[in-house]
This record gives sequence, C-alpha cells and structure tokens, in this order.
Amino acid sequence: MLNNKYETRIVAYADILGWREATKDMNKFYRLHKAVTSIANHASLFSSKVKEKVKMCGVEEFYKKYEDVEFSYFSDSLAISVSPDYGEFLFKILSVATEELLHEHFLVRGGVAIGELYHCQGLVFGPALNEAVEIEREEAFYPRFICSQKLLGYLNGMPYRDEVVLQDCCQEWVVNIACESSINYDNLLKLIEKGSQKSERIMRKWRYLQIMLPKMVDIKFKQD
Repeated sequence: MLNNKYETRIVAYADILGWREATKDMNKFYRLHKAVTSIANHASLFSSKVKEKVKMCGVEEFYKKYEDVEFSYFSDSLAISVSPDYGEFLFKILSVATEELLHEHFLVRGGVAIGELYHCQGLVFGPALNEAVEIEREEAFYPRFICSQKLLGYLNGMPYRDEVVLQDCCQEWVVNIACESSINYDNLLKLIEKGSQKSERIMRKWRYLQIMLPKMVDIKFKQD
C-alpha cells in the first residue's frame, strides 16, 4: 500500500557535473552508458522485488534498513532518501555512488536535508527535496554534498556524526564521501590527480577533491 502523506525523511539530491556536455560527444557514449548502468543497478537494489527477497531472508533489522531506502534518478540527477533512523546508511550509499561516478570521470555535487517528504517507488516531492535542490543549485558549486542546518542539528545527537560529515576548506559542513569502508582510496586519488590537470574551469572542482579526500580518509581511519 502506497503512503498518502509526507513523512520526516533525510533526502540527498545530486547533480552529475558535465553530464549534458558529455551527451553531445559520441566518443563518450561508452562512459555515459556505463555510468547510467551503474546508477540503474543502485536503483534496482531498492526495487520492490528486491526488497521482498530481502524480507524473505528473515533478518529483520537488515530488512527494515534496506526496505526504508528510496532511490530515484533521471538523466543527470538523482535523489536518495531514508527515515532518520537509518541516516548513516544514506551517507554510505552516497559514498559508494560518488566513487562509481568518479571511476567514469564524473564529479557529483548536491544538498542533503531533513524534513517533510513523499518518496515512494520513484516518485519524490516535498519541502525537504526543495531545500536539498536549492542547496545544490545555490551553494554546492564544488563536488560536495552540503548539509542543511536542520540536518546538522539532528546529526549532533547521532554517534556516527563525526564519521559522515566534516567542515571543508570553505568552512561548509559536507558529507564525508570516504565514510564507506569498501572504497578504494588510492584509485580515487589517482583519478582525481588526473582530473586536476584539465582546463581551468573544470580543474578547480577536481582540485577541491584533491584537497578534501585525504582529509576525509584520515577521519575515516581515525573513526575505525
């Protein structure tokens, strides 16, 4: 049965940088296709069919967390949301998604907010999404996920806070994209080093990651 009202959820809205320009270049078709397939695979993990299979496995706590995640995407943007109880899971999904897009040479930026939201089977709207979109468009600029003030207030009471967010070199509170332990940091640093040698306009964005990723990795290892 579908929900028919807003719920309080944490939502991340992301924009894939350079996507539109890449679609005009047939030489980049393979990378585009691979990136879209990767996103589609992520989305399929949270489809109703897969959730039902997970439920049948009988591990109740894992199923509740898994069932709660909603994932929507279209072209160069995506939205992921969870109930506040599973906020840590959302940050780790963002970490994995960012890594996979970096492997296809795409940077990603966005906003993360908490508030009223409807998100079910791909349909998503509500004040929390509006805020996350506004943060991405007005504040993000660099490849980072900026957190809303209300979300930061919520995270202050969470034991995992210091693992999933940090203050960046611009004094903004952002998601630690290195918070998922399965990420291959050495490979990402090599990709970022290569990206930082691009044109001046694009180079600044890659250099931001060149500065921030080692700091994010240090935090992850300290937490572990």
